[in-house]
Formats: sequence, structure tokens, C-alpha cells
Amino acid sequence: MLLELACILLVTNLVAAKEVLTFEVTGEHNLTDHGRIVGGSASSEAQWPWQVAIYKSRSQGSYYFVCGGSLIGNNYVLSAAHCFTESDITGLLLRFGVHDITNPSEHTVDRYASTYRNHEDYDGNTFEADISLLYFTDSITYNYYVQPIGLPASTITVSGGETCVVSGFGETMGTGTSLAQMRYANVDIIDLTTCNSWYSAISVTVTNDHICAGYETGGIDSCQGDSGGPLICPVSTSNDSLYVLQGITSFGDGCAQARRPGAYTSVQSYIAWIIRYSGLETGEGIELIPDPGNSAMRHGAAIYSWLWLILLHRFVQHIVK
Repeated sequence: MLLELACILLVTNLVAAKEVLTFEVTGEHNLTDHGRIVGGSASSEAQWPWQVAIYKSRSQGSYYFVCGGSLIGNNYVLSAAHCFTESDITGLLLRFGVHDITNPSEHTVDRYASTYRNHEDYDGNTFEADISLLYFTDSITYNYYVQPIGLPASTITVSGGETCVVSGFGETMGTGTSLAQMRYANVDIIDLTTCNSWYSAISVTVTNDHICAGYETGGIDSCQGDSGGPLICPVSTSNDSLYVLQGITSFGDGCAQARRPGAYTSVQSYIAWIIRYSGLETGEGIELIPDPGNSAMRHGAAIYSWLWLILLHRFVQHIVK
């Protein structure tokens, strides 16, 4: 009886406490390096637990937000090469579990980049090879608020018409005014031929190592401040809750303009490079966590585990008798 009471009390406490989940890592031309979600929605806390906020240091010792990134391993973040210069070799702050870039919470975890590697073929004029790998020595521990996003295996590709998700901390209206809280938006993949036919109007070519995503009519897009952040796509059309990192926010012509979709560095194009310098492997993706505000979803597994223990205890008592 005492054991049953103790189990019931533990169940009650778990409903009020944060559950730590376990998971498997398989989650100029008027061009602008992209940065806030235009036409999107406010994110819930922990909705995109791989999102990273990257800050640069000022001479006075303070920091300012510059770009987004994606956590892909215990010591690695993937971002865009155009976010960094040689002078940034020191003084890069990586903030994980962040929901508001101006107001860290109890779930926020900070690390300092030990080094970063921009792709050797990066071209600041065409944004080709716009990818950067950041390394930090103090390994991060995964929890409900901080989790990696999986890298796509060679069999997991994207094609025109698929719907993906972009997230970040940049502008919301394309006016230069940014908000602090993370936002996200659904965007459709646009095949490269169509994308380049639209961009040809301003004599811009989107290179083959990029993915275009947005809408012909505009209205929804990444924008200034979202640079380096993730474009995540479903592993398959039959499973829209299992996502992998397919793109890195790279550039665009303005924000959310008609026939000017955002251009994202294709992670698939640089898998060999990522693996070479990180030692990480591709996998099957990571399951998207339900709205963290839904305590029933968050704690259901823990509650059922404790109820199972209670039933097991009763069964054992019955056998003993």
C-alpha cells in the first residue's frame, strides 16, 4: 500500500514537472542574406529544439545577435558561411533552447564556438557553398528544449511541391523591424528551373547547390535575421512528423515578394563535407515534438510508465499471496 501511494505521488509530481525526453538522431543584385520569418506564426517554446541563436561579441564585452543555426550533434552547429568572417574566430556565442533572443530562460544553454569552418568554395557573390560548420568543445546534453535535427540520408530528397518548415528570429514584415521571439512558416519547395526563370528577371542565377522555397505570390518567406537557420522537410509525404535538415537559409531578393522565393543551401549537396569535418552520420530524421504547451502530450509517457509500475507491483503481490 505504501509503495502504491508513493507511485501515485510520483505520478502527480511528474504532471507538474518537465519531462526529459529521449530520442534518436537520425529531428550588388538587391540580394539579401536572409534573416525573419514573414507571414509565419509565433513558435511555442521547445517547438524547434534544434534552433540555435548565434551572437557576436562587441569590444565592450556585450553580444549581439547575427544569425541562426541548427544543432546537428553534441558539439556541432550548422549555419551559413556569409554569417562569419576570419575576425569571428573568437567571440561567437551559441545559444541553445532559446525562444526569445533578448530574454534567456531557465532552459537556455550557452556555449562558445571554439572554431568554425566556412566551406572552401564559398562565393560571397553567388552564395555558392554558403555553409559553415561550427564546433564547440563543451559537449551539450540533450533534453526536451535542446535536441539535434537529423541530417538527410542520400535516399531522402526534396522535390517541387513538397511543404517544408523554416524558422528563425529575423524580420516579420521586411521593414527592418525585428521581434525577439522565434517564428516559423510552412513553405513550398519550388523546382530550380522555375525558380531561376523567376530570378532571371533581375539577372540572378540560383546555383545548383541551393533549394528554392516559398510561393509564387509571395507573402511567406524568411527574411533578414533568419540567415543560417534551418529549412526542415518531412522524410516522406506519408510521414509529415518526421523531419530532417534539408536547407540552410541563404539569400533572397527582398522578403516575401512575388516570384522571389527564398534560396537555401542544400544540406544534401554537402553531406560528404559535413561528415568529413564532423564525423557525424546521416540518419532517418527526428520526430517533431508536439506542442510543448500540451502537458498531456508531454507527460503522457511518464504517467503511463508509473501506472505500469503500480500494476506490476499489484501483480507481484498477487503472485506472492
